[in-house]
Amino acid sequence: MEVEYPDGHPLSAADLTHLQQLRAVVEQALEDGQLSRDELDRIRTLVNADHQVTVEELQVIHQTVRAVLGDTVQFDWEPYA
Repeated sequence: MEVEYPDGHPLSAADLTHLQQLRAVVEQALEDGQLSRDELDRIRTLVNADHQVTVEELQVIHQTVRAVLGDTVQFDWEPYA
């Protein structure tokens, strides 16, 4: 499903670098298949560095978790139907 955002804008070089760094941090955090409090804090600090959480950041985190852990990720809530 393609989602369009009315306030969407092209990502700058700085945005792309930030997203690449975020992907690398998430990949490193999940290498052992677990996420420690320190690793989670590092991800949160990076995401909140500019005091906002973007759709792109959430997508990178989601896609990276799926890429590293696969589609067998267990959630403790019911997925949307």
